[in-house]
Amino acid sequence: VHVGYGGDASKVLIFHRAGRVMEAFDHADKIEEDVFVVWNAADGKVERSFGAGMFSLPHGLTVDRDGDLWCTDVDAQQAYRLSEDGDLQLVVGIENERSHDLGGLCRPTEVAVSNYGHFFVADGYCNSRVVRFDEFGDPVAELKLPGAVVAHSIILDDCLNTLLVADRENGRIRVVDAYDGTEQVRGRAIGFALNAE
Repeated sequence: VHVGYGGDASKVLIFHRAGRVMEAFDHADKIEEDVFVVWNAADGKVERSFGAGMFSLPHGLTVDRDGDLWCTDVDAQQAYRLSEDGDLQLVVGIENERSHDLGGLCRPTEVAVSNYGHFFVADGYCNSRVVRFDEFGDPVAELKLPGAVVAHSIILDDCLNTLLVADRENGRIRVVDAYDGTEQVRGRAIGFALNAE
């Protein structure tokens, strides 16, 4: 979900699976329904929808400062950049091929975008890593996260060159240098853990 779609605070962009569920196997077919919905919170109506036939299993959505949509498809093993209107601009990963190589992905979850063109894909369901790509979609680096179990969500602090990566199954946030992948110590701890207390 993204609030403020198109620069309008009343518009909400919803990226959904149209009833499809995540399974141990990958769905090879694309969802025939629209997977993006633009909802106007001011009047409570759907303004438009798009994205039919583009995704097998939608997962992460990021909107960059230019309004481009960055999405992941965990079953197609790809990450995409779309225009604000949904036109495909860039694809990374090898379609329908789970990969552990630098140029491939394996059930990617989310994208973080630098103001300088590079972008980072959390590649966590099969690989405990983040892959950094240049502005053309060429892989630049693999940032390994030893011990991570599902590197899931990702946020980039461009000013500090720092990635915050949700290590989902370990219930913690990993704080990582965005360019060399080293874990950054904050105070006495590396990252931090969340618990019920």
